[in-house]
Amino acid sequence: MEEKNKMARVDFGSTVINKLLEGGIERDVITTVFGAAGTGKSNLAIIATIAGAKRGKVIFIDTESDFSIERAKQIEPEINNLMNNIHIMRSFEFEEQQKAIRDLRELIQKEKIELIVIDSLTMLYRLERPEDPKEINLELTKQLSILSSIARKNNIPILVTNQVYSSFDKRDEIRMVGGEILAYWSKCLIRLEKVNSFRKAELMKHRSLPEGRTVWFEIVNEGLKEIEEPKDKEKRFSLF
Repeated sequence: MEEKNKMARVDFGSTVINKLLEGGIERDVITTVFGAAGTGKSNLAIIATIAGAKRGKVIFIDTESDFSIERAKQIEPEINNLMNNIHIMRSFEFEEQQKAIRDLRELIQKEKIELIVIDSLTMLYRLERPEDPKEINLELTKQLSILSSIARKNNIPILVTNQVYSSFDKRDEIRMVGGEILAYWSKCLIRLEKVNSFRKAELMKHRSLPEGRTVWFEIVNEGLKEIEEPKDKEKRFSLF
C-alpha cells in the first residue's frame, strides 16, 4: 500500500511542498491551495505547471491573468522550451470558465495530460451576483464534479487555487470562498498564510496524511525556500 501511495504522487516542483505532501501532489484527486492575496497561490500554480510541463502536457485555466512568463522564467530559465507543453486557456467571465472546464473532457481525449491547473477557481464565481445564489453554487458544484471525474478516471492531478474572505460577524476569522463545496470535492486542502515577509503552508485535509502538518517558506527567484518557523503570533482561521 505504501508503494502504491508513492506511485500515485508526482513532483510538485518544490521541495517545500513535496515535504509537506510527503512526495508530491496526488494524481487522481483535486488539490486546492487557498489563502489571502499575496500568500503565494499563483506562485505555487506556476511552479507546479513548470514541473508538469517537464513531464508532458499541462492545461492551465487562467481566470486572473496571473500566469507570468517573467516569473516563470525566474523559476525556470528554459521556460521558452517548455511553453509548447503548456496550454493556457483564459477566462474573463464565469460562463467562459464553465465552458473551459466542460471542454477539458474533449481535450484530454486528444493527448495525454500530465496536470490541470486552475488559477483561480472562484475569482469569477465571486463576481457573479445571481438573484438565486443556489444557481451559481450548483454550477460551481457541477464544475468540481467534472474535475473530480477527470482526475479519477484519467489519473490526472488537478490543482486549483482559491480565495478567502473575512467573516462579517468575526472580522479576525478568514474563510475559504465556496467553503463547504470546495472542502467536499477537494481531497487535499493546503492553506497559505503570510506572516510579515514569511509564509506558511498548512495541510488542512488529506486522504493519508495527518492534518496540521506545516512548512514555512520564503518566495525567492528560484521558487520557494524553506525556513524555520518564526515566533510571530498566527491569525485565527475557519474553513467555512
